[in-house]
Amino acid sequence: MSEIKSFSFTKQIVESTKLSCRAVTKELSVYTAWTTAEVVGSGVVGAAKILKQGVVDSANLKKLQNGNFDVVHFSPIKSDKDRHFNPAIITPEGREYIRMNGNPLSYANVWEHLDKQKMLLFPKGDTAWVEVVDEANVGNLHFMATFDHSIVDITGRLVPTARTLGFANDGYDLEKACKVLAANPEVEIIPDRRGRIIRFIPGYNATEDRTLEMQVRWMPGAETWEKMLKGMDSLRNRNGSKVLRLGDYDLLSEFDVLGLEAAGCRVERRDEEL
Repeated sequence: MSEIKSFSFTKQIVESTKLSCRAVTKELSVYTAWTTAEVVGSGVVGAAKILKQGVVDSANLKKLQNGNFDVVHFSPIKSDKDRHFNPAIITPEGREYIRMNGNPLSYANVWEHLDKQKMLLFPKGDTAWVEVVDEANVGNLHFMATFDHSIVDITGRLVPTARTLGFANDGYDLEKACKVLAANPEVEIIPDRRGRIIRFIPGYNATEDRTLEMQVRWMPGAETWEKMLKGMDSLRNRNGSKVLRLGDYDLLSEFDVLGLEAAGCRVERRDEEL
């Protein structure tokens, strides 16, 4: 029986970190840190990999420049125990796609399109932020929270986002609503698979007064969005944080983003009469 012979080899590997940063405002900078590994004496250097990147203020930039990567990334709205914001780059084309098609945090097809077209980039990707963000396009920096699906820009302003809204004949005159919405350039009426604009509500969801419904996609224009934001300024969650997402009822009734209330499409519900 042959003898087992074992051999061991040791290679000394040096890991290097490169930091690049760029000022995008007076107080903020983007940075990218790369790491490379080299086998000593071999001349072989591995490909650079992105270690970490993001947006920081001047105090945290100094920490990075001193080799301390335990930094706090900038967020225009303070995160809390419920809502945490993560940075992202959204191109102008990406923002328009979101305005027309909906929130990527809500719709997988929107996310997939933005990702495929490189309209939505995250720090963990392979694109170096320091190479694609500067003072001229700092408006592409955004912050997203999965808690309430809010997307804000570097100033904390909500990004215009399409919403699918549904309402029924227990609250609205649907025939009249169809005429009003057909003339609204911010609205796309969504028919069912049979092409019906006003469709029957399935029996298990219907009530005596609620038998018909319709759905629309609201693609907010600048004036409507601005009016809605002004109305939201004073709204706060239970923990005191700013409300960044409205429910369907608030959008339709209190904020009347579709103009149905103003056009007299609202009908009294029986529970409102009591």
